[in-house]
Amino acid sequence: MKQSDITHYRHDLEVIRMTAEQVKKDFSFHHMEITFSGNEQTAYAELKTQVTPLLAELFEKDRGRLMQLLYRVDVPERDWKKVLTLNEDEQATKLSEIILEREFMKALTRKLYSQK
Repeated sequence: MKQSDITHYRHDLEVIRMTAEQVKKDFSFHHMEITFSGNEQTAYAELKTQVTPLLAELFEKDRGRLMQLLYRVDVPERDWKKVLTLNEDEQATKLSEIILEREFMKALTRKLYSQK
C-alpha cells in the first residue's frame, strides 16, 4: 500500500474509532485507562496526550511493564531501541507516536482485510 493511500485512511472515521478502541484495549490490559471522547478531529492528539504521561511513568518506574506493553502492541524492537537513544524528555513522546502509529496500522489492516 502506498503512503498516499495510508494518509487517506487517517481521516476515515471507522479507522479512527478502531484505533482508539485498540489503544484502550491494549492499555487496559495493563490496568491503564484511556478514554476517547469520540471526536475524530482531535482523536490522535487526545490519545497522545493520555498515552505520553503513562509511558513516561513506566519509563521511570516499571521498565518490565513497559516492555510487556510494547510486546502487546507489537512495537518492533528496532523502533523502541531507537527511542532509548533519545533524551529522556523525548522518549515518552516519541514512543507514544510509535504506539499510535502501530495501533493505526493494525486498525487499518483489520478494516481492509475484513472487507474482502
